[in-house]
Amino acid sequence: MAKAGVVYAGTADGLVTLSDPGGIGRWRRVAHELRGHAVRALQAQNALELLAAVAGMGLQRTTDGGQTWQCLLDADVAAIAVHPAMPEQIFALTSNGTVQRSNNHGATWHAVLLPEAQRHAAKLIAPYDPQHLYVTQGNVVLTGADAGATWSQYGAAFASEVTELVAAPGPDQRLFAVAEGRIYRTGAGAQANWQPVAPMEDVFARRVVLTVLPGKQPVLLAAAATADKFLLVRSEDDGVSRQAAQVNVPLTEEVSVIMPASYHIDTVWAGTTAGQLLRSDDRGRTWSEIAREAAAITSLAVVRLA
Repeated sequence: MAKAGVVYAGTADGLVTLSDPGGIGRWRRVAHELRGHAVRALQAQNALELLAAVAGMGLQRTTDGGQTWQCLLDADVAAIAVHPAMPEQIFALTSNGTVQRSNNHGATWHAVLLPEAQRHAAKLIAPYDPQHLYVTQGNVVLTGADAGATWSQYGAAFASEVTELVAAPGPDQRLFAVAEGRIYRTGAGAQANWQPVAPMEDVFARRVVLTVLPGKQPVLLAAAATADKFLLVRSEDDGVSRQAAQVNVPLTEEVSVIMPASYHIDTVWAGTTAGQLLRSDDRGRTWSEIAREAAAITSLAVVRLA
C-alpha cells in the first residue's frame, strides 16, 4: 500500500494540513491551526515535525503534525534554513537584520549580525554545506561560509531589491536570483558572477518565484506575474529557454510559492495568492488544482508519512 502524503500549507490565516490517505490521490483537508496568524515560512524536518515562522508568534515547532506547538524563538522571523545533514542546527532570519542560530534544535540561540542591519533582509538558504549560508539583503546577496560568523558580498550588486534566491541541487552549486523582475544565475561551481537570463516576457515581470527540481537533469520552474497575465514555465537549461506549463484551471492570481515534494523528484506543488493549491507529477509540465483555500498561500512543506 502506498504511503500517505501530507501537505502543510502556510496561509495568510494559519496553517492548513491536507492528507492523501493510502497515497491514492484523493486529497482532503484534515486540520487548520494557528488561525488568525500569517505563516511566513515552513521547514519540515519529517512528516510530523515542522518549523513555522508565524507572524506575531515567532518561530514555532510541532512534533505531532500540528496538534500542539512550542515557541522556539520569540522574534519576528521571516525565513528559516535547516540543512538535512545537520537538522539540529537551525537558522532563522529576523526582520531586525540578524540571523539567529541554534545548534541544539532550538533550545538556545545565538544572534549573528548581518553587515547592515538597517537594510531589509528577506531570503535565507543553506543549500550545499550545513555551515554555508546565503542571504539576500536589499540589492545584494551575502554569503557566510562559517555558519554566519562572517559575511561577504556574493557577486555584484543588483539595480533593485533581490526578491528571490534558490539553489540548484547537486555539485553544480548554481544559484538563481530574481531582481528587477527578471531571473539571474551564477556560473557553474558557485562562481560569484550573476548572469541575466532572458526575460519572462517582453516586459519584466512584477513578481517571479522559483524552484529547482533535483534529478539527472535539474529543472528550473518559474512563475511570473506580468501586467496582464500569470505564467508557469519550466526550463531544462538553467533558464536559457523555457516552455509554458499547462494548467487545468485558470490562475486567478499570481503564484506565491513553488515547493518540490520531499518524497519524489517528479512531484512539485504551488500555491497562489488566491488560495489555489496546485500539483504537478511530471516535473512541472502539467498542473492540476488540488484544493482552494480562503486565504493566500504563503509557504508549503510536502512530505510523506514514514
